[in-house]
Amino acid sequence: MDVDHSATRRSSAQVYALTAGAALTILGIAGFFYNSAFTNDKSVRDAVLGIFDVNGWHNVVHIATGVTGLI
Repeated sequence: MDVDHSATRRSSAQVYALTAGAALTILGIAGFFYNSAFTNDKSVRDAVLGIFDVNGWHNVVHIATGVTGLI
């Protein structure tokens, strides 16, 4: 019996959205291990890998954007 797999194939845009969505979601969750403070105070900054400054709001935006990409 032949099965048509064309209905389950994803376009390159869908693959990109899934990949970027997964990465952003993981980075957003990991960011809470570095800094989970919800503040705009510049003196309270932690850098992920010494490069990216993050705070609680930044992590929430990463998670929200990532979940949108996964959907």
